[in-house]
Order: sequence, then C-alpha cells, then structure tokens
Amino acid sequence: MKTEKIYLNDCLFAIEINNVYVSCKNTSSILRSIDGVTSVRVRKAFSRETSDFRVAFKYFGVECVVQEPYGDSSDYWIGPVDEKPVPSFELINKRFETYCPPYWRRLLGGLISLDLKAVFGGEV
Repeated sequence: MKTEKIYLNDCLFAIEINNVYVSCKNTSSILRSIDGVTSVRVRKAFSRETSDFRVAFKYFGVECVVQEPYGDSSDYWIGPVDEKPVPSFELINKRFETYCPPYWRRLLGGLISLDLKAVFGGEV
C-alpha cells in the first residue's frame, strides 16, 4: 500500500494512507500487529467524539490517532495527538507499506478511485 510520509525536524512524524483500501477495523488490526503499539481503541459508531477521529492508540507510550480529515476525506492521517517528539514512525510506515488488501477490496477501491493498476495487482 502506498503511504505519504510526513516529516518533522527530519524525522518521520506521521503518514497518510488512502482509506478506500482499508477500514477502521483493518487499520486497528494492522496497528495491533506492530511492536510498540498498545491500547488500540476504535471509535464507536454514532459516538459523540470528534467526527475526524477513527482509531486511538499508543506508540511507545505516545498518544496517537488515526483521523479522517474533515470527516469525509479519502485519506487517513496517522500520527501523534500532539507535536511532541515521538519515536520514528518507520515501523508503522513499513507495516502499512507491506499491507496488501484482499482482491475484492482492491477491485472496489480501484474502481472507486479509477486506479485500474490496483485492480490487476499493482501497488495500492
């Protein structure tokens, strides 16, 4: 999966991914498989929490979130809650880069985003 890397002071600070290929549940499962990630919590449907928030987690003790900017963006922003120094997001980035969605999701996502390479096995 393609990731967009966001740097702060020459350190990988956060990433963005296209949410057409992963759901909140997929994202939380991927995060749970990463060393250093704990306390993964998915926002409940119809909760009163901010509409941008999708998943909360701790990365080596630092509070982090998965947000969908504006509540209806095609991307998930994954990074720390505050601009505090965090361990590099390289582990998180590598895990999302190696994630390969199931074929049906690549097909649906490729059609929605008009990315036919994704449908036929290209990078999503």
